[in-house]
Amino acid sequence: MNEQHNHTVLKKSRYLNDHYFKERETVVSKCYSFGDNTHYQLGLGNAEICLKPKPMSTLENLRVVDAAAGPYHTIVLTAAGEVYSWGLNSDGELGLGDQRTRSSPTLVPELLDKNIVRVYAANFHSFALTAEGKIYAFGENSNRELGLFDTNRRLTPVKIVQLQDEIIKKVVTAELHTFAVCASGRTFAWGNNFNSELGLGDVEEHSNVEELVTFREIPLGKIVCGGGFSVALTRFGELYSWGNNSNGQLGLGDLDMRYTPELITYLSNEVVTDVSAGMAQCVCSTQNNDIYVWGHNSRGELGLSDTIDRLVPQLLLQGFDRPKLFSFTCSRHTFLVGRDKILTWGSNSNGQLGLGDRVDRTTPEEFVEAKDLLKYYDQLHFVGGHFTTIMLLSRTDPFLGNMDSARKHCLFCDVLFMVHDSIRENNETDSDRLSKRRRIQ
Repeated sequence: MNEQHNHTVLKKSRYLNDHYFKERETVVSKCYSFGDNTHYQLGLGNAEICLKPKPMSTLENLRVVDAAAGPYHTIVLTAAGEVYSWGLNSDGELGLGDQRTRSSPTLVPELLDKNIVRVYAANFHSFALTAEGKIYAFGENSNRELGLFDTNRRLTPVKIVQLQDEIIKKVVTAELHTFAVCASGRTFAWGNNFNSELGLGDVEEHSNVEELVTFREIPLGKIVCGGGFSVALTRFGELYSWGNNSNGQLGLGDLDMRYTPELITYLSNEVVTDVSAGMAQCVCSTQNNDIYVWGHNSRGELGLSDTIDRLVPQLLLQGFDRPKLFSFTCSRHTFLVGRDKILTWGSNSNGQLGLGDRVDRTTPEEFVEAKDLLKYYDQLHFVGGHFTTIMLLSRTDPFLGNMDSARKHCLFCDVLFMVHDSIRENNETDSDRLSKRRRIQ
């Protein structure tokens, strides 16, 4: 693909990363999309399916710095702090005060004066995070997805007042449940709990936002949401999982649901550096740059050349070229980005792999077209829904090249860039982390 140089210039965009707010100067940015487009969610101005990356011309003048996607709707944030949304709006997930589908990006006026720094999308609801660490929610709420005191949908953004005394660093959301990680070190959960995905020890409906107390004593590095289950990565490189386990997605060697976080012992001899969760499968990387997968596999989601579920972590790639971005797992497809190549595999029923067809891939295949686009950029951000994928590419000032990158969120993941050093404390080594782990055990 020949890149057309009609780039958008971005200046002093505010991002929220794992530790603090910081200003970043993004020189150039461009969005591409592909996959299902039934509800105009690709932002292409039409409802035609797209099998290869296509420039999102509707965003050319919006200076996009963040993006999020649910199964059928998309939200973006601009450098000016404006939030735009489009796609399906059956439950008010676009935050526009009505339930009409939008075929092109539409400004969300209720968020204009809120100093928004991040946007998030889940099933049929959405969130926006402010620079002050407050969360606004809108959309479907029948399973208390919005973290409010009732089950009424919201057609416009409403602040989650239950967290008004906390400064939220990041939000992690999936199909129907959400976590908020606070500056205080506390982690709160809300939403659907039918599979105990909140990790609170029960399957009861909770009318209040609840603290996930397991991680009061265990230092949390990252938390991700899957479809009815959750996984946490500690700062010692350990993985804990809980919730639905009908396809072995917890990696615990059986199919039993877990009501509270449980250590994945099959990786006890590894230092895990990142993890990503899909609808019912997971992928993680280790300090040796090995890639492990487990869980549901009927569409080749694990990339193991078959369609058999795995109940424990299985080695997929050994010594994978140290990634700039570890992985992006969304619903039933995955992207793995290294320094020299981008791999993709899994379900491709709507062309969500961007390979030009609708054939599933049961083994990793190089995504050459995306690699070609990286010739013009130094960062690649993926977001997506069930059957769609959006790529946000950017090139930054050389002075900022070594800065920790911001996180990008989607329906089923918490994508981390330059992840291998992001969960370390100060200058601690992998040996230091293993020693700490053994002392705790």
